[in-house]
Amino acid sequence: MSSPSFPISSGGGSGEGTSDHSLLTNRDAADQHPAASITPVTTNFDGNLSSADDTVQKALETLDAMTGGGDTLPIADTTAIVKDPVDATKLVRIDAGTVGTGQTRVITMPNQDVDLTPGTGTYPAASHAHGNVTDAGLIGTTANLPIITGTGGVLQAGAFGTGATNFCVGNDSRLSDARTPSSHTHGNITNAGAIGTTTALPIITTTDGVLTAGSFGTDAGTFCQGNDGRLSNARTPSAHNLIDTTGHPVTGLTTGHFLKATGATSYGFGAHGLTASDVGAQPVDDELTSLAGLSLTGNGGKSITVKSDVSGFELTTISGALDIVGLTGESAAVASDQFPFYDATASANRKITLSELQTALGIAGSTDHWIAESGSFTATPVSTSTLTMTSDRTGTIKAGYGVRYTIGGTVYYGVITAMASNLMTIAGASLSGDVTALSYTKTGVVQMPILIPGYYEDATSAALLAEDLGQTLLWQQGPAYLVRALMYSRVVDSSSDGYANVRQGAAVISGTAQAGDGTHITLAAAGSSGDDDAYNNMWIKITGGTGSGQSRKITDYVGSTKVAQVATWATNPSSDSTYEIYKPVINSNTYSGLLLDTTAAKTTVIDIDTTKYAISYGDTISVMALKGTGGTALDLSVMLTYVVA
Repeated sequence: MSSPSFPISSGGGSGEGTSDHSLLTNRDAADQHPAASITPVTTNFDGNLSSADDTVQKALETLDAMTGGGDTLPIADTTAIVKDPVDATKLVRIDAGTVGTGQTRVITMPNQDVDLTPGTGTYPAASHAHGNVTDAGLIGTTANLPIITGTGGVLQAGAFGTGATNFCVGNDSRLSDARTPSSHTHGNITNAGAIGTTTALPIITTTDGVLTAGSFGTDAGTFCQGNDGRLSNARTPSAHNLIDTTGHPVTGLTTGHFLKATGATSYGFGAHGLTASDVGAQPVDDELTSLAGLSLTGNGGKSITVKSDVSGFELTTISGALDIVGLTGESAAVASDQFPFYDATASANRKITLSELQTALGIAGSTDHWIAESGSFTATPVSTSTLTMTSDRTGTIKAGYGVRYTIGGTVYYGVITAMASNLMTIAGASLSGDVTALSYTKTGVVQMPILIPGYYEDATSAALLAEDLGQTLLWQQGPAYLVRALMYSRVVDSSSDGYANVRQGAAVISGTAQAGDGTHITLAAAGSSGDDDAYNNMWIKITGGTGSGQSRKITDYVGSTKVAQVATWATNPSSDSTYEIYKPVINSNTYSGLLLDTTAAKTTVIDIDTTKYAISYGDTISVMALKGTGGTALDLSVMLTYVVA
């Protein structure tokens, strides 16, 4: 091995200390020199150079073995062993076996003494916690507490107590079997298990099956007591019909026998045994064979001729008028009333009921001027204005006749506008469902022509009869229904946007306005609807005060403020303006009415509001117009068709 360099000073050299052997003059060889010439060696070994040389040599050999014959460290980890200076059996070795290939791991020594004893040495294990759980595994400092989760599920110490989030301790007095249950009920059943306070009553169910106390009695819904007298075998049977053999089977009866009294307290079946004198009749063998020129006392001496046949006597002729003074009068015949008549086909006298007679005459179910139809139509309409006819009725029913029909129990009215062998077309109330009854009238139709000459759009909205003509038209007949309106304008509005409608009957509401402006009127606070749009599409007329005579269609209504919006007024209404609101009959074009955009006649079909088509004696009728953009329409002709109820 190459000797390590030691910074030593030579005792016999000429210079300062050096590590270069060539500078030493007292050398035995190039790489050797006597120990006596090296001052530290001489001092440490007290002149025992031979012994010292041997020790150093051995030490150097040991280092050579540790380094594997190399010139530098490291040394093998199996060789670098530290032993205790007192007890040589106590050894420490550093093992480098787990260090990665080509890696050098450095142990840095702090500038202090280090104690590696686990837990208590210079570097004990680092302290750490898990939420509320300490490094020592503790939660809090109190023993015997339950563990609960807190915010975010973090473990923490809980508590014992009576609250909703507390734990109940094992010796809690409330857990005793002797504790009193909390008071509670089940419907009518009290905490004590009672229903009511009366003993020995039956229990019944009431609404939704709730239990309650019943009662004993004799009415439906009550219970019969065990000692009820009606349960006795000795009770008297209820009255019952003797001819009802359902519960009383009998035998031994003879056909033709009668039930008769056989004694003062008995009865039975047998031949009647009556004589003519018993019933005040003539003997059966006193048969009349011929009777002519019979004079009947009290009958004005009128003659009756009879003839005899095997069936008895048959009335064949009556000469003169019978005296009916003694007969009881009848105010009204009913369907089951019977009438005598002579059947020429059978050459015999017959009888017939009123209902049968009406059917034979084709007027079954008819009243007043209405003639009922039966079996000639299909209940389900083809459309809202057409009805299928199953038999050809064109020979009897004509276009222009009034018609009455029942749908869903409500009676409606219309007028026939076309009649074919298989189809009836109507105008009036819509055929909105199955027709369960149908009648027609030949005479109950009234047509009312109205002519309004000149420019009739001179107001934005006008009650034309009252304003343009200064007239009021009153209905002077009985109850009727407006079923059709036909309108014709000789000259239409230049913008083709004029409308006309009809109003009749009483106003929906009337009052005195609170205020008004160019396109609004505020209705009276009292009596006016609080619902939005309550009067939309109805017509309002100023009947007095400022702006009197004007009519407008309401396009919007606000219930909270009572303000109705209309087209521009000619004169704004004010707080002194009185008004009436009407609902028009024609509901087409959102109650604006018929659009008169061509010179061809316009007519309603089913666009009739059945809530307003009825009219009564004394009701007013008015034609109204909504002014078109041009305001140039001329000469309005109107034909209103009514059907009398």
